[in-house]
Amino acid sequence: MEEIIVQETMKVLADWNPLGDDASDVSDLDNYRAEASDILFHIDIENADTVPKISTLIKNILNDAFDMFLTRDECKPIAKQIYEIAKKAKYI
Repeated sequence: MEEIIVQETMKVLADWNPLGDDASDVSDLDNYRAEASDILFHIDIENADTVPKISTLIKNILNDAFDMFLTRDECKPIAKQIYEIAKKAKYI
């Protein structure tokens, strides 16, 4: 996985910052690096080639990682951005 693609995905997640003020309480957050890598990995292995599929991946990964209750609709705007990153990187 190319570092530039991970960095672009991290930026999208960090700009969105679904944890809000609680992000400062996560000691190893590293601008959502692990979550960005997980999302890209799952896009690749699960052939998640649509925004709804990516939205579901984002929801599942972030909810599992941070004990959140995001919905697929809440993740959809971010999924659109990550879809474009993955498409550019030829993951899709």
